[in-house]
Amino acid sequence: MQDSLSAASLKLLFYRYKDTVYYPIVNVGILFAVGAFLLFQIVIPQVTQWFSIQREVDTIKKNIKTMQDNASFLIALDQQALDSDVQTTTNAYPFEKDYTGIINSLTQTASRTGIALPDFNLSIGDSAPGDVAAKYQLVLSFAASLSVAKEFIAELEKTLPVAAVTSIENNGDDTSVSLEFYYHGFPNIIINQKEKLTALSQQEQALLAKLKTWQLPVEIVQEDVAVAEDASESASFPAPL
Repeated sequence: MQDSLSAASLKLLFYRYKDTVYYPIVNVGILFAVGAFLLFQIVIPQVTQWFSIQREVDTIKKNIKTMQDNASFLIALDQQALDSDVQTTTNAYPFEKDYTGIINSLTQTASRTGIALPDFNLSIGDSAPGDVAAKYQLVLSFAASLSVAKEFIAELEKTLPVAAVTSIENNGDDTSVSLEFYYHGFPNIIINQKEKLTALSQQEQALLAKLKTWQLPVEIVQEDVAVAEDASESASFPAPL
């Protein structure tokens, strides 16, 4: 009964207002409402989704291009040269405590300058996990003049691992030199395939070339290790910590 009444009421309103100015206004209003609904509920979301998909497609294309470039870059690398560069940088700034490298450096420098390698005090810092620097602290006391000690330092700066001179004290013919050798834990390497790999800059290549000239030849290192072992019998070196 109620449905019939509603239908009759609508028919009555239709015939009553179809020839009036309200009829087209109502039709326009209904069309506007339907159009607004379709625009905001269907058209705009679809257009927004399309642009979002296009952005994702562009990002994926860019990432694929980056990975292709990285693959080409890695394929073009000389594996032997790369291993040599890694070994040089590791010798200069070790990942772990390098007692042998320090003894070789001191022995080679002493032989170049004619200084008898003295007894020395060695203290070692702790290295936390990750790329955290730590250091060896060395104090060398020479029975030599300040000029001879400076010559020793100048030669030491040309060997690996690299060292920093923190202080020099001279008392007549006795000179005390404080040094620091650095090392760090194994870095936490995270490979991001979305980042483009690049070659070393000219400044980095120049630094690497300089480090290679400071690297001791294998034959000399082996000879110096033998000398160091012989010298350790006369208590020239402290026992490894």
